Amino acid sequence: MRTCKKCKITYDSLESFDIIKATQTHRYICQKCRLKYRQTRRENKMSSKDGFRDITIKSILSSCRYRAEIKNIPFNLTYEHLDSLLSESCPVLGLKYEIKHNSPNSASVDRINNNKGYIIGNVAIISRRANTLKKDADLAELRLIEKYIRENKESTSPALGSRRSD
Repeated sequence: MRTCKKCKITYDSLESFDIIKATQTHRYICQKCRLKYRQTRRENKMSSKDGFRDITIKSILSSCRYRAEIKNIPFNLTYEHLDSLLSESCPVLGLKYEIKHNSPNSASVDRINNNKGYIIGNVAIISRRANTLKKDADLAELRLIEKYIRENKESTSPALGSRRSD
């Protein structure tokens, strides 16, 4: 039996613990407290502008490298190149980027020419929402959607309303 040093709950099994090795002693922290600690630490790091930017770029770089390897396509992106592309908001929709996982407002890499890989000069950073809208539609379809929205903008349908956050 062990007691968590954070929440003071006693557990029958060591399987519920992450053992953190300190310099001279072992501290036993349950998995729930460890997860909460990690989330708080991540939120604190991302609350700073530099922390948000660093985590976003590293995450995008890692994802692109993985997808390039899986699809067997060229990859030569660098942290510095992605840093130069990342702005405060989506250049397509004007949405301010968020850190939330799978948020429509999170930063996403768009390959300009899908026949090329993740290479310098062929990527842009836009919002996940803009990338999703762009993904399945060609230019003619997007123009038809624009025409439909312009003709029906008096409609009260929320689907036709603006999603831009100012």
